[in-house]
Amino acid sequence: MKCGACEKWFEVPQIHEYVYGEFLLRAASGELRYLEAIGDGVFEEVSRIVENYKRVDERKHAEILHKAYGCAWDPDSHGKQFIVGKNPLCPHCGGKKVVAEESLYPSKHIDLDVPSVTHNEWSRLRDADKSLRVRTMIDKILKRRS
Repeated sequence: MKCGACEKWFEVPQIHEYVYGEFLLRAASGELRYLEAIGDGVFEEVSRIVENYKRVDERKHAEILHKAYGCAWDPDSHGKQFIVGKNPLCPHCGGKKVVAEESLYPSKHIDLDVPSVTHNEWSRLRDADKSLRVRTMIDKILKRRS
């Protein structure tokens, strides 16, 4: 990726684009987490809440679900939310804006020890509080669109 502030290129770890249901999550602090959504009971739980919320158009269910799912993840060590698809900070200057992206060819395989996302806070909530949390997130998502 190329930083919009210092214009230097830097390498960024990513999961291969053809891998289904696996994601690298980033927080504003730069911390990473790994998410394997397939078979994750919390993902299914959030999906049911989204499905039952009357403000969500059936055609937009998947899009809303992927954005709302983040409210069930524990934050990073600084209290920052993890986000799927968030660009990393520039390692040279700390800039947040990416102005260009290129894939390495051939790609370079690296092994990283990235902790999995956790749902500890979510698991302590009552069902009514989980529903409220997801619905609040959906309302924020829908408000940003209008």
